[in-house]
Amino acid sequence: MTTKELIEYCKSENRVCPKPMLWNDLYNILLKHNKEDKPPIPLILAAWWEAPNLFKQLRLVDQIDWSYNNDCFKEVEKFILNLLEKDWHHFND
Repeated sequence: MTTKELIEYCKSENRVCPKPMLWNDLYNILLKHNKEDKPPIPLILAAWWEAPNLFKQLRLVDQIDWSYNNDCFKEVEKFILNLLEKDWHHFND
């Protein structure tokens, strides 16, 4: 799967991003591969209530791009593809 395909998958079914606890788990995967360039922080905790859904979706896209550029895309891809539909925040939630 390419980054574009994974991003399209994440946007399908009216998805925005993983729910906060799982989005934090995804962030922890990124942190393990942090060298000099810090990964984009998920919009959780107080930011969850302040950020519009589109910003959350764009941040997830940034994280996917970051994972590709930091050699952890396959791990991120596996994590995302193993999420159940109930694990996602949707635009209509």
